[in-house]
Amino acid sequence: VEPAPSLPEATDVPIPAEPPVASQAIQTDGFVEVFNTEGAGVAVRQGPGIEYSYFFVGNDGDRFQIKDGPREASGYTWWYIVDPGNPDRAGWAVADFLQAVP
Repeated sequence: VEPAPSLPEATDVPIPAEPPVASQAIQTDGFVEVFNTEGAGVAVRQGPGIEYSYFFVGNDGDRFQIKDGPREASGYTWWYIVDPGNPDRAGWAVADFLQAVP
């Protein structure tokens, strides 16, 4: 009969020196980038909710400035975004497809 293998002591488990850093939060006057749409883009709408029609589609990598929000509607969190290079490209987008950038 072979002896059972010994289990490592709790002190053998490495402990990270610092906790992981949380991603930067989206906030008014901050900047965001469209991401994670798998090429479909995010609909930028006239108002915060899926019942509003959309003005345009923001593509992955497009950057916008946050001007208002967050608002909760249609089961999503919405932010009012504006393209700093073209103020006509503005509207409400779902937070799920926006990430804060410095």
